[in-house]
Amino acid sequence: VATLATLGVSFADVSITGTINQAISVVSDGGSTTTTLGNRAYASGDSLITFAGSEDLGDGMKASFKFEPRLNIGGSDATAVIKQNEKTKEVSVDGTNGIFGTNREAWIGLSGAFGTVHVGNNYTPMFNQSGSGYDPNGFTNMPAYFGSYLMSFTAKNSIDYTAPKFIEGLGIQLNKGFANKEGSTDGDSFGWGFSYTNSGFTAGIGGEKTNKTAIYKDLTTIPSDKDMDKLSLGAAYDFGSAKISRSEEHTS
Repeated sequence: VATLATLGVSFADVSITGTINQAISVVSDGGSTTTTLGNRAYASGDSLITFAGSEDLGDGMKASFKFEPRLNIGGSDATAVIKQNEKTKEVSVDGTNGIFGTNREAWIGLSGAFGTVHVGNNYTPMFNQSGSGYDPNGFTNMPAYFGSYLMSFTAKNSIDYTAPKFIEGLGIQLNKGFANKEGSTDGDSFGWGFSYTNSGFTAGIGGEKTNKTAIYKDLTTIPSDKDMDKLSLGAAYDFGSAKISRSEEHTS
């Protein structure tokens, strides 16, 4: 994969797709009113643009890439937030310039009989194997956003491996992430995930261990010198016209 990235492979099959969503939300807590303009995930779903491509290398080998930045069509990174104090009537605007966000996939990969390897910014095994398929809200609105707060979505600077289908319906994914801190493994992570699908039934389990990382409490970030362990479980059954599901996330 590193050789492919260095030489610069020309891909025969390239596609460009995307989604644009915008929302306006107004929240008043009695002391101030906040108007949010943008595409927050829990409001209307992210906007994004996807560049993807692949090249058949022969002998069952294929090179591929994917670059999927979040698209901020309002021109601000995440959202533009307008706040007005009810008492003073003062108005302030928060938001930074920028069209593209980087919280989604961006990788170059190689696949074959051995499985698939991606290098870059990858969705974690927790998200792919035990998270994304089990939330009835689809991770796009308020209940899903806060219900999935403990979930790891992406692993930056990571090597990701997905095993071939040794057993029909069985998914296996491993991921090693690097914080790229000189002389230290603080922030490095290792993730794993397994899933099984048979007809309308699917279930998954995934975990992640991050070395000496920040912990999250009461929606705030607290520096920590301890390792963080996460575990996610999910199950669902699709009846065709309806779907029931259950998911849990734990951290320690």
